[in-house]
Amino acid sequence: MNDVATTNQSEPALSEPQQTVASVGMVQGRGLMHGSEVELQIQPAPAGHGIVFERSDLDPPVRIPAVVDYAVDRDRRTVLCDGEVVVETVEHCLSAIRGCGVDNALLSVNGPEIPLGDGSADPFVQAIQDVGVVSQDAKREVVSITEPILLEEGGAMLAAFPNDGQAFHAMYELDYGR
Repeated sequence: MNDVATTNQSEPALSEPQQTVASVGMVQGRGLMHGSEVELQIQPAPAGHGIVFERSDLDPPVRIPAVVDYAVDRDRRTVLCDGEVVVETVEHCLSAIRGCGVDNALLSVNGPEIPLGDGSADPFVQAIQDVGVVSQDAKREVVSITEPILLEEGGAMLAAFPNDGQAFHAMYELDYGR
């Protein structure tokens, strides 16, 4: 997407401790794109590790950090890629990870995509809630939006605005033009 507002958009701040899962959580099921049975293990990781996917079905296993540098452009799904190795449909899993306050985890999956479950983030939230989260000995880095950010490409737009409070507010509108 084209970055319309690019200066002084955010500033990192340190706040609460980082967190990881207390033990291994598991989600199993069919993937959306390939339809194969896959298993995802949400494993504890040390402070500063971040969220990293591991393709455990490959020899040797390949790890792909869940950062924008590894994102590739695909229609209606989020895909992470390192060379020829991909992990597809990661968006609901990553939403659950963030929503549950997990900063560090190794997400080991035995196939090229994440289990679909019921099509929501709920199976991943349940797996995390089943094992719990624990605080770590490092502070979480938080990015604060200090002025509006607007990204546009084709008919799509994404905007982020400063918020004086501690809460996150989101508004989402989807129009396929039908």
